Amino acid sequence: MLNDRDCERIYKLVYSQHRSIAVSAGSFVNDRLFRMKSSDCEKIQLTARGKKRSPNTPLFRDLIQFFIESELHEHATYLVDSLIATNDMLKDWECMTDLLLEEPGPGEESLDNRQESVLIDIMSSAVQQTATGEHPVGRSVKGAKNKPKTVADKKQLEIEQNKITDHFIHTLPRLLLKYKADDLKLVDLLEIPLHFRLKNYTQFVYELEELLKLINEAVDIHVNGELLLKCAQIYEHLYDEHFAFHRSVWSAKIFLLDSLFHRKYLPLVNSYDTSNSSLIPSNLTAILKKLAVFASCHDMSSYDLWTNVFQRWIMPQENDHHHHKHDIYSTPCEILIQSISVTFYNFLWDLHNISKSMSRTSGRIFRSRLLPTKTRLTQFIKCLSQLLTHEREDVNIEAYSCLCDLLIIFGKGLTDTVGDSNSESLADLVYKPSIELATRIESFVINKVYTYPQDDPMDEISIADAEQIQQLYTRRHILAGFCKLIVCSVIPMRFAYHPFKYYTQFSNDYGDIVKTLLNRMRKMNREICTKIMERANIKDFRTTNCRKDPI
Repeated sequence: MLNDRDCERIYKLVYSQHRSIAVSAGSFVNDRLFRMKSSDCEKIQLTARGKKRSPNTPLFRDLIQFFIESELHEHATYLVDSLIATNDMLKDWECMTDLLLEEPGPGEESLDNRQESVLIDIMSSAVQQTATGEHPVGRSVKGAKNKPKTVADKKQLEIEQNKITDHFIHTLPRLLLKYKADDLKLVDLLEIPLHFRLKNYTQFVYELEELLKLINEAVDIHVNGELLLKCAQIYEHLYDEHFAFHRSVWSAKIFLLDSLFHRKYLPLVNSYDTSNSSLIPSNLTAILKKLAVFASCHDMSSYDLWTNVFQRWIMPQENDHHHHKHDIYSTPCEILIQSISVTFYNFLWDLHNISKSMSRTSGRIFRSRLLPTKTRLTQFIKCLSQLLTHEREDVNIEAYSCLCDLLIIFGKGLTDTVGDSNSESLADLVYKPSIELATRIESFVINKVYTYPQDDPMDEISIADAEQIQQLYTRRHILAGFCKLIVCSVIPMRFAYHPFKYYTQFSNDYGDIVKTLLNRMRKMNREICTKIMERANIKDFRTTNCRKDPI
């Protein structure tokens, strides 16, 4: 017989990285803690207005407490994945929403704020897994990698999606209204409509309009980046020209974007005093952040973002009123970061629209259509290059990330992806970086990635610090971006010299990235790769010897 201590050890395995272990532990937990007894079925619980509660209600209260007491994970996705296969209560959507929306009846206690947050997290995770059939990122599933879904699997997912949509079409607006001031709860709730089946909305246009109204209110109130992205993705998901209600979605989106840009952003820009950068309108940065998030999902070319954002905040320009040059470094950092993001996505939409025009004209496009984009791209890349030396790390990292992505997207691979008939048309858009720019990027990578103290390496004690982990993640991101430039032939292979040179010294932090770079370069040109490695290893050997035996 297992004692309580033994059981607690098994309970913790529901958070295991290996799904087979987690599901087995979940089955044990379900049998021991979350199985309905016959006596429970006979008890009838009523809400304050007399609605009958689901028999699963006490089990959900126990599940919430179980999750809170575990204190092992911030999110509920692992717990849900462990339990959902052996317990259908995690698909009892009405039970969960009643716990959140209905007032407690006789003998019941209402959920506190922490319990509500946990239940919403569990509900959102259960919706996501039930609708997609996908397991949490980071949980290994033996034999399931790239395994295609069968016809029966797809049919079952469709049935589950219909159930989710039919229930939450009516209840989600009420939930959003109740928790509209709590951005963390909204982030989880706004995951749900991303899994709706749109055809179910054809008979419920009023409910759709209520949902869109509440989404617009959430965008207006909050600045949480994850929440804003969910709102932008919902508009992207709901807009489908095959359904008549797409006009309602389009109208609500345009109303939102017009409000952000014309009624909020432009008046704030006009009131901004360039002679005193410390007097920043408090919500200008927030509005720019919202524009950046929506620009990542929606085409905002009609708002002339090049003039109103790039030329206003990024591009150095003459200031006629004060007779001094407005330098790129004089723009407040928070505004600069969001402006870089807005301009970056504006270029992606410009490229998308050019590709659409080509598809409508059998691959033909006038050079006059490409020339403005190429000219602007050159200007933007020049500004990003300058920002690599900005004093604020968050600014130069944002500039670096956008610079790497643009060089890859508008590199020679641009003509390789459109086919032979269209490649010549887009050739004028290809941007080839100069050696000077490549060297500037290389210097940035060396300074950011290879210059932290090695006398006190990131051992097990220091690596546990959240700030240290985030710094390591940032450095790995920077190095990976640089390696992609080499692999995509944006910059010459000889720039792999420093990653190879520092491989031994920094193998714990970046070894996997450099090994991947090495494997790809061998396929590109084994001879050049060997010469670069030889040169780097000789230099590393000499440096190591000098450090051990200085002359």
